[in-house]
Amino acid sequence: MTELYDRRTLEDRRRRIRRRRIAAGATALITLAACVIFCAVTDTANAAAMERAAVTASSLGGAAVILMHVFLIRDEKVLADHEQRILGEEKEQIAGTVHVGDAPRSIPRSICVVPVRVEAGEKQEYLQIEASRAQALRDAAAGGNRLRLEKAQSYVSGYEVSANG
Repeated sequence: MTELYDRRTLEDRRRRIRRRRIAAGATALITLAACVIFCAVTDTANAAAMERAAVTASSLGGAAVILMHVFLIRDEKVLADHEQRILGEEKEQIAGTVHVGDAPRSIPRSICVVPVRVEAGEKQEYLQIEASRAQALRDAAAGGNRLRLEKAQSYVSGYEVSANG
């Protein structure tokens, strides 16, 4: 069975999130320290320049922290939470012909998923797979291979090409 989720990947992702949060916090602290220094060296002769410097530093530092959160931390955290839920769930198995959709859809405030339809005789079941893992399942299902899927909640968490497929 090819597992799509494992603890090592989750731990690596959590470590990456932690390092990025530390970098964002350090950026915020450096920005705050710069503003404090600008205020400490202010006198009547350079007040306007120091005010501009403090406003510029706080604006740039704040923008850097926001961008780090939006582009480096938030999506990684969403994926880590998804992986944690899948790893903690009870797994079930289903076998059949698998059809992986083409267009990923974004779940609001969550992950991008690709729909998966499993035909087991006359029974059809609809599942989802996280978009970055869809190509591996698509390749395994190519040519009408019968697959045995492992599912957690409504997500594919593993697959295996059936012996008779």
